[in-house]
Amino acid sequence: KRVQASDEQLIGDIRGIFADKLSIEVESSSVDLLDTGLVDSVTLVELLLVLEQQFGVSLPLEDIEMEDLRSVARIADLVARTRSAQRDLSHLPSFSGPLSDRAASASEAAA
Repeated sequence: KRVQASDEQLIGDIRGIFADKLSIEVESSSVDLLDTGLVDSVTLVELLLVLEQQFGVSLPLEDIEMEDLRSVARIADLVARTRSAQRDLSHLPSFSGPLSDRAASASEAAA
């Protein structure tokens, strides 16, 4: 599959995060971050937090496969998929506001 320009931009942004925020130089987008020892579990959690802030996505640990974090290219793919999925859901109404407040107070009263 051919890498699209937007993918290249995303890969560049993520390599920049590694360099600027995590002080890790990643030689290429296909380097295995885990096998090479460039990234450990603490760094992965830090990376996820930065990705969430930088790209405005939600990346809950329980929803992520280790394979998604194995290389910069796979991380870029994860961010792109997540952004796309969350954008698809953004048109749905959120459950905040008077109705959810009423439901919360009703369930509290029942307890």
